[in-house]
Parts: sequence; C-alpha cells; structure tokens
Amino acid sequence: MGLGVSPSQIIGSSSTATSSTTSFESNERMEQMQAEIESLKAQVAEIDSLKAQVAEVDVLKHQIAFLIERVADIKTRAHAMKCLSTMSEAIGHGFIFERLYKIMKEHNNLKVLSN
Repeated sequence: MGLGVSPSQIIGSSSTATSSTTSFESNERMEQMQAEIESLKAQVAEIDSLKAQVAEVDVLKHQIAFLIERVADIKTRAHAMKCLSTMSEAIGHGFIFERLYKIMKEHNNLKVLSN
C-alpha cells in the first residue's frame, strides 16, 4: 500500500519481548494443533471400530437369512431352528424376530403362516 516500510525493517526493529511472545504464541499453537491431531486420531480409531462392528452385523444378517431359508426345508428344519434359538439367546430375540417378520409379511400362502 506504499507505507514505505519493508517487512525486513519490521522484523529487524522488533524487540526481544516481541520475539519471545511470538515464540510463546507459536508454541501454544503447536500444542493446540497436536491436541487436535490426537483428537482426530482417536475419532478415526473409533470410526474403524464401528465399521468393524457394522461388518459383523452384516455377516450375522446373512447367516440368519440363510438359517431362515433352511427352516422351510423339512430335512434341515430342526437344526436350523436350534441354531436360530441359540443365536436368539446370544444376540437378542428382537433381532431375529425382526428378520422373520420381514419374510413372513411377504408370504401370501396362509398355510405357511399357520404351521
């Protein structure tokens, strides 16, 4: 803007108090940045953990769907029901019944529902 002062003149004319304050401020900023980096690392680790849990739930959904299909077969019904019962006790009844309800709701054959 034409003030007639160059950056080297500003830096050269500063006192030691200003440079120590600047050093202190820069250390403070570095510590804040380091704390933010650590916080972000913790968040990434938490997200990775949640992704692993979601993957496990997806695998369980596929296994339960397979077992529900096996219930329809006379030869495998007893074993499939035993597996579903055990999974239901371990995971929770709601999770299994929610999957069963979705399948049963789509059935048009009333005989299937009455058995």
